[in-house]
Amino acid sequence: LDLSETNVAGDSLYGSTVQLEKLEALNLFYCMQLTNTGLCVFLSMCGPKLKYLDLSATNVSGDSLVGSTVQLENLETLILSSCDNLTNSGLCAFLSMCGPKLIRLDLSYTNVSGDSLYGSTVQLEKLEALILNRCTQLTNSGLCAFLSMCGPKLNYLSLKSTNVSGDSLVGSTVQLEKLETLILFYCKQLTDSGLCALLSMCGPKLRCLDLSETK
Repeated sequence: LDLSETNVAGDSLYGSTVQLEKLEALNLFYCMQLTNTGLCVFLSMCGPKLKYLDLSATNVSGDSLVGSTVQLENLETLILSSCDNLTNSGLCAFLSMCGPKLIRLDLSYTNVSGDSLYGSTVQLEKLEALILNRCTQLTNSGLCAFLSMCGPKLNYLSLKSTNVSGDSLVGSTVQLEKLETLILFYCKQLTDSGLCALLSMCGPKLRCLDLSETK
């Protein structure tokens, strides 16, 4: 179901008996009128087969999903890039709804710090790609929390244009043994010790390392 670049809010669907039990993909890209309530309604209508959810460039915060009983146990791709209003608690709610099959998580151009994920029981065991491009509020401890949630299948990690130094990873037991691509482009706060820590976490499969425009 592709509703990208429309003016739907979703609120009017509240109370609807429609169930999209076999829906596999829901694209709400650039639905600027989509409300948090409307999002809840859409997700409540979706069945257990949903694999792809794109909410990029919407105004949802995710806070209305806190405590939701909706489960997206077969979701493989979650795109929240350019969701300016996405909160840390909203992100936690999204991830709590996702099942163990999530493969790709794109949080580019959001304001999440990752700190609220510390101590979370969420495990993204099958995640292969984590994209945090230009997450300028991402903290070093938040990065640690993200990486602790990732499983052994992570092969693509992009921290492009973030402010992480990597120092908090020194001594970390996290291992990214299958990582193939590590993008640190324009990470102006990245230190030598932080870089060493990141490389120590990587396994022998690393193929692409982008350190351009770092110090």
